[in-house]
Amino acid sequence: MKFSRLAASVGVIAVLTASVAACSPSAPADVDQPSDHVLTLSMPSAPPSLAVGSLDQGVSSYVWASVYDSLLTRDLSGAVQPSVAEKYTVSDDGLTLTFSIREGMTFSTGEPVDAAAVAASLTFSSTAPATSAVFANVSSIDATDDSTVTLTLSRQDTALPYQLAQAAGVIGDPATLGSDSAALDPVGSGPYVLDNDATTDGSTYTLELRPDYWNADAYSFKKVVVNVIADSTAQQNALQAGQLDFMSLANPAQGEALTAAGFTVQETSPVAWGAIVIADRAGEIQPALADVRVRQAINLAVDRKAIVEKLLAGVGAPTEQIFDPGSGAYDPDLNDTYAYDVAKAKSLMEEAGYADGFTVSMPSSVLSQTMEPTLTQQLGEIGITVEWKPVPFDQIVTVLGSKTYPMYWFINGYSVPQIVTNDTLTPTGYLNPFGATDPELTALLENAANASAEDADTAYRAVNQWSVENAWFAPLYAYAQLVVTSKAVTFTPRTVAGLLTVEQFQPAS
Repeated sequence: MKFSRLAASVGVIAVLTASVAACSPSAPADVDQPSDHVLTLSMPSAPPSLAVGSLDQGVSSYVWASVYDSLLTRDLSGAVQPSVAEKYTVSDDGLTLTFSIREGMTFSTGEPVDAAAVAASLTFSSTAPATSAVFANVSSIDATDDSTVTLTLSRQDTALPYQLAQAAGVIGDPATLGSDSAALDPVGSGPYVLDNDATTDGSTYTLELRPDYWNADAYSFKKVVVNVIADSTAQQNALQAGQLDFMSLANPAQGEALTAAGFTVQETSPVAWGAIVIADRAGEIQPALADVRVRQAINLAVDRKAIVEKLLAGVGAPTEQIFDPGSGAYDPDLNDTYAYDVAKAKSLMEEAGYADGFTVSMPSSVLSQTMEPTLTQQLGEIGITVEWKPVPFDQIVTVLGSKTYPMYWFINGYSVPQIVTNDTLTPTGYLNPFGATDPELTALLENAANASAEDADTAYRAVNQWSVENAWFAPLYAYAQLVVTSKAVTFTPRTVAGLLTVEQFQPAS
């Protein structure tokens, strides 16, 4: 499970470094008639698959989130809202989730999206490698009548509703689940259908709006074309030639010229955080990292402000915490914990018995290469010698999911606090490869998992504070993006990160 979640995250981060990071789906727009303008988007690589259970949560969500509807969705602020399930309830003990399936929904073939179909799709996802981890606490999935699906849990999982608003919760036609054709010719429940005659796998994906979709009025365009364009320069040329409606700006310096040319340039809310993952918290292969003073010294030694200004061209912000600035777990005061202070960092290293420093190996890949000179220099100031070991990108998932390296650089997409804690701080989290635990943290996590909706923010802020003070990570920045839209469309960014969908686009008129 840990391996599959890490693989998915690395796939998303590869997309983040190349093009547009994931943003969350919008609330339904108020559209009278869909536009005849063809919304043209791009993604840097082709979707690995369009089959339920194998979906990539990068920008290929342009395609699959149009073809499939999901059990739940998330609005502009990231809150969970109805979709295939028009409502749901959670039992008092948190162990039973009951979903009322929307009446009258159909797949693109005309077959009904009823409780049996929903249960079959979720059951398939619960065993698929890419999504099975989401269902770790689900002991049964049952269609209790034609319009009701019940999930019974072995333990409370407050992250599950958020996960069911993403790839794990998409609903596909049971007749095609696991079939060879599903990867290229999906039968979905969503607002668009893939036009096979106008689609070339690996190159162009054409989507046609379904007028019989239950919420078709929420979608602004009759046709959407998504082209695979790997090179950012080629994307910009297509944008300026009127062949593309949207792109992420790789070079912020280009924003002024594009604005002058009539394009709209805007900065998104943070979509990811970049950090040194101090993975070996018990000192199994690098004993120095077991001392919290050494981990705190690493945090003090990095100049976050300079990194944002010089390496990110000022797009984004310094941060010392792993939680989304738009979430209730985020605490602005925690960003004053580790003000850049080399002298204080050296003092902590000396107190811990490492006045002469130590040597640590870190993996070098496309994820880290931009940061390597800076990290080498700044950690070297306090006596930590970094030895970068080249790792081919196709091996990075195996390497980061193992106990090979005590520290590594990573960029992780933001999500809701429930998912962040599962991925980073629990013994099975994919950003906790050594399975580190702590009794105080365990109690805080348990309290957060069982907190009421009214108390959840407070509970997760306590988890956040523990994470910062104990320095399991050295977060450096919250990564935002500059995005550019053509004169024909407008783009509505989200306040928190999530999936990128065509709902975020409307005609400029």
